Amino acid sequence: MVRQLPLLLLILGCALESISVEDPPSPPISTAPVRPTPVLPAPPTPVTEPSIDPVEPDPVPAAKPCTEVAHIGDSLSAYCKDSITSAYTQVGASAVISAYGGRAVLQKLKDDPETGKNAALRLRGDGFTGCWVVALGTNDAANIAAGANYSHGKVIDEMLTAIDPAKTARVLWVNVHTTRTEGYNANAEMQKFNRALEEAPARWPNLRVFDWASVAASGVAPYADGIHHTGAGSNVRNERVAQALQKAF
Repeated sequence: MVRQLPLLLLILGCALESISVEDPPSPPISTAPVRPTPVLPAPPTPVTEPSIDPVEPDPVPAAKPCTEVAHIGDSLSAYCKDSITSAYTQVGASAVISAYGGRAVLQKLKDDPETGKNAALRLRGDGFTGCWVVALGTNDAANIAAGANYSHGKVIDEMLTAIDPAKTARVLWVNVHTTRTEGYNANAEMQKFNRALEEAPARWPNLRVFDWASVAASGVAPYADGIHHTGAGSNVRNERVAQALQKAF
């Protein structure tokens, strides 16, 4: 008996060749919009502040010393003009002195050619542009105590206006002191004038007040009659005033 097994295998082999093998189906294509991948912003680049060197403040200009002085006074100045001139010379200043016994800012004795106010007006009119020392107030305080119809403040303002209404001229006012305890020249009346002087710089920024009263009260400048100093006392006063002027501005 003839065996047919090889033919069967051949037929099976052909059958295998005739069978088509399909590729697996592709996945469906999505029609949904594609979300873009978010892009994170880059971190900010640090900004380096420019280096700033510290700025030094402008130096405060040194005060210009007073080299010319107009000194206006009463009898405490009139009887010692040489001493006054010498005292100012020692601190490097030349002085123009207008002083007379009994003089006040708004009043004068008959023989005095001008009041303190008028002396200032005259000097300013003559072109004086230096520093000023006002050594008045003793007679003003006494006149007010005696009934003069003006105030201590008016006296001060009238004098300073005569010197410079623009309030730029440098002015040193010497306050007043006596050792009298009674009468119009009592020291209590002088203290009233001094208190008005203390208030004046608020109105007059160009004004400085030299507290001569405190110096005199210490006894370093002896008095001859309770109002006027001895010669030695006048020298002390004049030297202290000249020194105070150069320190005031």
